[in-house]
Amino acid sequence: MDAVLTVEGLSVVFDGFHALRGVDLRVCRNGVHALIGPNGAGKTTLLDAICGRVRPAAGRVRLDGRVDLVRLAEHRRARLGIARKFQTPSVFPQLSVRENLELAAAPPGLWATIVRPLSPTALDRIREVAALIHLAGASAQPAGTLAHGQKQWLEIGMLLVRQPKVLLLDEPVAGMTGAERADTAVRLTEVARRATVLLVEHDMDFVRRVADRVTVLHGGRVLCEGGMAQVAADPRVIASYLGREGTRHAAG
Repeated sequence: MDAVLTVEGLSVVFDGFHALRGVDLRVCRNGVHALIGPNGAGKTTLLDAICGRVRPAAGRVRLDGRVDLVRLAEHRRARLGIARKFQTPSVFPQLSVRENLELAAAPPGLWATIVRPLSPTALDRIREVAALIHLAGASAQPAGTLAHGQKQWLEIGMLLVRQPKVLLLDEPVAGMTGAERADTAVRLTEVARRATVLLVEHDMDFVRRVADRVTVLHGGRVLCEGGMAQVAADPRVIASYLGREGTRHAAG
């Protein structure tokens, strides 16, 4: 399949500690690719290196097989289509759901946001995204009054109105109820038709539901890769991360 993101030999070093050690990764377009592994495996660091929050010591990150993102600043990567969501939702609590989405869709720069009205196309996109994230009926509601899962999805919506190519999600279902996790699994599959999703997640049942492909990181290296059932049955993954009980749960 066509790769939207290709990571080649990526290494990240923090004060002599090798957080990533020559990682290779190929993320196919319009799907959900999950990164799993024990704490300290390098999962979040890999997302940070892709979006530009940390600078690698070596390696490349190619977008659409052409643009090497490593040389670009974080804001330039965002403009090219790399969108990053962190574990804790970050919305403007005093603004309404619609106002949060409008602010996210506005052109860069404070002055442009103030004086330039959104285009009809942008307004249509906001309505579509509000429906996609199941918040169309709460468009006038202050974001600060939303439930935790709704805030998570509002922030994802704020990224989607910018029409990203790749959506980087760090533990998107952390703190959600079981019902919210199940609902998020369905919606994330719909989102992947618009933007490729690369996520870090510890909830193996959720990964089993949503991921087309899974990469297991351990000690800053790729341990194995494949479908969830395949990686869950790998003896190296059982020994280093999932354990036999976790494997049965993940493969279930």
